[in-house]
Amino acid sequence: MKVKKPFDKKKIILLLIVVIIFTLTIFSFSIKEPTVYVVGIEVAKIDLSKIEVTFIIHLNIENKNLIDATLEDIQAEIYTDGSFIGHAESKEAVKIPANSLKRVSVTFVMEELPKKIPVVEVRAVGSAHVKVLFWSYEFQFDEVEYI
Repeated sequence: MKVKKPFDKKKIILLLIVVIIFTLTIFSFSIKEPTVYVVGIEVAKIDLSKIEVTFIIHLNIENKNLIDATLEDIQAEIYTDGSFIGHAESKEAVKIPANSLKRVSVTFVMEELPKKIPVVEVRAVGSAHVKVLFWSYEFQFDEVEYI
């Protein structure tokens, strides 16, 4: 008479780990880097009482993935008429739905008032991160747009 051996827990755990790693590897090949375009920049508000300027940079983000993405950690240097007027950074992250082309507006607040208020053109030079699941992609932007 043969005695049945109980399942070896170590083998089951090892098998589960192998299956999870295999699944994540296959899934990672289906993740594509989102495409980001800067389509405009504008001065939204100048608050003399707080000594701050709010800029809005309009972005088109094409997310061809199966899952949502997040645009975060957006930082920029703002120039106007060729002169540097200060650093700015976004206050919040932006969610991008899966399989969508979404136009988003990212608000930047500069804590100090520039010497010259933008009149003719504003240029934003900076970077941001797009996160998709565990992956993070950095993109750079350098655009000139008229107000």
